[in-house]
Amino acid sequence: TSAERVAAPSTYKELRPHQEEAVRALVEALSVPGDDLRAQCVMACGTGKTLVAVRASEQLGEKILFTEP
Repeated sequence: TSAERVAAPSTYKELRPHQEEAVRALVEALSVPGDDLRAQCVMACGTGKTLVAVRASEQLGEKILFTEP
C-alpha cells in the first residue's frame, strides 16, 4: 500500500544552527489557525532549503507544497 512506501523521518542528517532556526520559524508561521496558510523561506543557494522544508513538514505532520526556482 502507499502507506508502506512512506519514507522514515529524515533524522539521519543533523541540522545546522541556521537550518534549525529556519525550521522553527517555518513551523511557527504554518501553525497559525486558518485555511490559507502561506510562508516563504528565503535562503541562499546550498544552505539546505529542501531539508528545512522536509523537516518542517515532518514536525507539522502535514503535507506541504514546496517549490524552488
